[in-house]
Amino acid sequence: QEQATNSPKHELVCPVMHNFGGELQHTFRCQSCARVSSTKEDFIALTLDLIDHEHPEAPMVGSDAHKSGASKWAKRYAIPDLFRLYFRDKPIERKCECGGSQANMSIQVSALPRVLVLHLQVSHSHHRFPVYCPHLN
Repeated sequence: QEQATNSPKHELVCPVMHNFGGELQHTFRCQSCARVSSTKEDFIALTLDLIDHEHPEAPMVGSDAHKSGASKWAKRYAIPDLFRLYFRDKPIERKCECGGSQANMSIQVSALPRVLVLHLQVSHSHHRFPVYCPHLN
């Protein structure tokens, strides 16, 4: 009688991470000495802001959202524009070995998930304009 020790081991895999898990690489470049460092982070969803925090009153795509049935004050958002905002370089505060405290951060997807989940958010509670996203309406 053979022992079960010869049978292949089955590794347990989290179904959420298997299907929705991806990996982001954050790259930091010091503004003082140009030193580059990076970190990796697992993700199961990308949170895309529907408001450009640097230019909150500027429309992302045209200003003709009212032609599509939205209010004339609505902003139009296209998914590619939201991705450009998410993945653009951003200035941040980050200490460096040289003593610098400012860096530029860039984000890249280093491992794609099987299924990409997008979380669209309006993070300004005082934002008064309706939001129109033609890909979702």
